[in-house]
Amino acid sequence: MPIIEQIGRSIMALFNVVSSIFKLIIDVITGFIKIVLGIFTGDWSKIWEGVKDIFKGAWDFIKGIFSAVGEEIGALIQTGFEFVKNIIVGIWDGIVLYFEIAYNNIIGVWQLIVSFFQGLWDGIVSIFSTVGQWFGDRFQEAWDFIVGIFKGIGQWFSDRWNDVKNILSPVANWYKRAVAKKAWDKL
Repeated sequence: MPIIEQIGRSIMALFNVVSSIFKLIIDVITGFIKIVLGIFTGDWSKIWEGVKDIFKGAWDFIKGIFSAVGEEIGALIQTGFEFVKNIIVGIWDGIVLYFEIAYNNIIGVWQLIVSFFQGLWDGIVSIFSTVGQWFGDRFQEAWDFIVGIFKGIGQWFSDRWNDVKNILSPVANWYKRAVAKKAWDKL
């Protein structure tokens, strides 16, 4: 787009130069007409106006030329600066992109390393949790076996105690009925 803008500015500058030339020609012709009329009529103010119109037209022409040339040079410098700026921005964007790609690659490699060690750790934890579970199951089985033995022994003693009570219960009942009641009644 800057080239099209430059072409447009150049065309406008050319148009300004051509219009300045036409204005100069009109001012010079008008000035000469005023001088000639002033000479024929003896009107010195008219002659002076004609001279002023000629010099004013010439001055406006020179000023217009320098203005157009100055604008063209300014636009050309501006276009040059834009061009250099675009090159620098392109280089900078390339550098930034390079570092972004490098950063993303470093992050990717780091994530692979972390993922590897996480998988390794998960495997170790899995192995030891399985081993721990196996040992826990064995200790629980041993505990249950020991508790079962003591429960069995306790049940055996409880059963023997009940056997003893069953055997001695009739004797106790007889004693309560026969001896103790009679002794109590005699009191």
